[in-house]
Amino acid sequence: RGQNVLKAINYFDPELSTIEIELLPDKTPQENMQYYLKKYKKAKRGKEVIEHNIAETEKKIKQLENIVQKAKSGELDELPQKGKLPQLSRKLEMAEKLLRIRIDDRFEIVIGRKASENDFITTQLAGPYDWWFHSRLYHGSHILLRCLQKTNPPEELIQICCSLAAWYSKARFSQNVPVDYTQVRYVRKPHKSKPGFVTYTNHKTAFVQPMDLRTAKKELNL
Repeated sequence: RGQNVLKAINYFDPELSTIEIELLPDKTPQENMQYYLKKYKKAKRGKEVIEHNIAETEKKIKQLENIVQKAKSGELDELPQKGKLPQLSRKLEMAEKLLRIRIDDRFEIVIGRKASENDFITTQLAGPYDWWFHSRLYHGSHILLRCLQKTNPPEELIQICCSLAAWYSKARFSQNVPVDYTQVRYVRKPHKSKPGFVTYTNHKTAFVQPMDLRTAKKELNL
């Protein structure tokens, strides 16, 4: 009790370096141990929940993409009729109508052009580590940058997505448009909120010139 820092050997370091562990001076060594054990267990549970959610999201995306492939090859009738097909068919129809730009095997841009599409790409199609873009002060499309291999997108691609978000908004013919962007894991749709409405945190804001789709494709060498 009364000690602020504990110095210990880091046995996970091949060089056995010394690490410092902050202690709560008003607690006994046993109480400090219980405190850090509790924090560890809480962090571990949180990590497991996040990993589970990621796995479930990836599973849903793969199922939907598989349905799209079956539909294109004329095999959709082979899917089992278990009550879920109408719902999956609606998702398939929505996915087919989306404006999509496949850049390579790592990235794809998806653009929602109405409230229902915005809802779909943000709450159904997007994975937690994809990136979401929207004009800050104006009504407009949700722009999704899908990171298909969980690769961090280059800054140039972030800027193009911001410019597309400015173009697909009420600020299309404005200059220096503010666009917010963040990872999808920080985007939330409030319960019973209207289509297309979300809240978000941990975002950055870029001031960009609106860019139409044709120009964006040229910038991406597509």
